[in-house]
Order: sequence, then C-alpha cells, then structure tokens
Amino acid sequence: MPGRDAAAPPKTVVTDLAGRQVEVPVLANKVMAIGPGALRLVCYVNGADKVVGVENLEKQQPTGRPYILAHPELKDLPVIGQGGPDSTPDAEKLVTVKPDVIFVAHLVGRTKADELLAKTGIPVVVLSYGILAAFDEDVYQSLALIGKITGNEKEVQEVVAYLKNYQQDLNSRTKDIPAEKKPNVYVGALAVPPG
Repeated sequence: MPGRDAAAPPKTVVTDLAGRQVEVPVLANKVMAIGPGALRLVCYVNGADKVVGVENLEKQQPTGRPYILAHPELKDLPVIGQGGPDSTPDAEKLVTVKPDVIFVAHLVGRTKADELLAKTGIPVVVLSYGILAAFDEDVYQSLALIGKITGNEKEVQEVVAYLKNYQQDLNSRTKDIPAEKKPNVYVGALAVPPG
C-alpha cells in the first residue's frame, strides 16, 4: 500500500470501553478521534500530532474547545464528517485519511463501532466518559487505551495523576459537609453542545 512502511507495525488486542476485543497496531502514528469528546481525550495525552483529520464541528466552535486553541494546527486537517452526537461518521472520508486506528466516543455501542469497522477495515476503539466525566474510571481507562495504542503512556500517567489529585483535593475540602448540605455546582466550559 503506498505511503505505508513495508513492515507492518506490531499489533496487540485491547478491550475497549464497549467490552469489544479489538486488534490494533502499536504504536499507531495516525489516528482519528470522532464523536463528542474523543479528540479532547487524544489531545489530553499529547496525541494531537498523530491526528490526521477532524470533524467539521471541531472547526466551527474552537473557542469552546480549548484543545483546538492549544493545537490550532488541527483546524488545518481534512474534514472527515460533520461530527456531533447524532452524526454518522463518513466512512469514505475516514478511509481517505488512512488512520491506523479510529477512536470513537458517544456514538457508541458495539453495533455502531462494529459497523464502522466493517465499512472501513480500520480498527475502531470505543472510549467513554462514564457517569462522572473528568473523575470517572472510564475516563482513566479511555486515556490508558489511547496511551497504549499511541505510545503516549507517560503522558497518560501524568494526566491521570493530575485528575486524581484534584479529585482528592475536592473530596478533602468537602468531606466535613453533610451530603444534604453540599451545594450543587455547575462546571462551565468542559464542553460546548453542538449547534
């Protein structure tokens, strides 16, 4: 295949957040991150330089996406589909940018991931934010998968330690407040809804 190394990268099998066993290349040098939150997770572990295309939604509202502000070069990449929670990925556009692996979030479920794999022939790894978003074990597992597949494991350790440190800090600050007296809070700018 033109543009690929003669020797295929070694492969391993990972279990994604939908419980699927997926054979992936390690170390993947070209990745796609589709669905709300997937590109954010890839950027968290310093993987922006491996991204080969972006969804149009990522280009439309960069001010609500600090990872795009931190990596403006992402806006210059080819568009591989509209993006957003109700968008179906464009398999033809995905194939044209030739990623080694596709990370997906919030499209998900086994069926859609398996359908995308069948259409593209490219390994599809499902990520998740779980219930608690930033402080959820699913986020840590998602970051670990990205790190293992891309070789950014050191960055994953740093990010997870950082998040856990802040979670511990918040827990210690509120430990003496009875549950019924803890105020509800709103976290702004974590994500911007499509539209």
